[in-house]
Amino acid sequence: MIEILVVMAIVTVLAGLGLWIGMDSFRGYSYRSERNRFISSLQKARLESMTNINESKHGVRVESDKYVIFEGDSYDSNPNSHEISVLSGGVNITGVTFPYDAIFDQLSGTASGTTLNITDGARNSLISINNEGRISW
Repeated sequence: MIEILVVMAIVTVLAGLGLWIGMDSFRGYSYRSERNRFISSLQKARLESMTNINESKHGVRVESDKYVIFEGDSYDSNPNSHEISVLSGGVNITGVTFPYDAIFDQLSGTASGTTLNITDGARNSLISINNEGRISW
């Protein structure tokens, strides 16, 4: 009977440890996925500006709980061209006053430089957009 209790205790400890490690891995995956999706949106807007899609500037509007890819000189200039992505998994963007528009110029892809912080509380990444429009993280 004691041997069975010892084995059950060991199995319970190992299962609890495995669950804890698994959940931490899942949260890390969710954070990296959201960060990469946001960076891809910035890169997409810059690429569309540089290739002069619809002969217009493109940008990304960052709000507290979402970000939106848009076309035109400002977020409000063309309401039909928005591509909305909602942040999930406790991920937040900070470091700027909301709403913030990262607008990339036609053909050159230049932008006003800024640094954004994307975090989930435990993990943190700085995303920089320099004056030439280069996005680094």
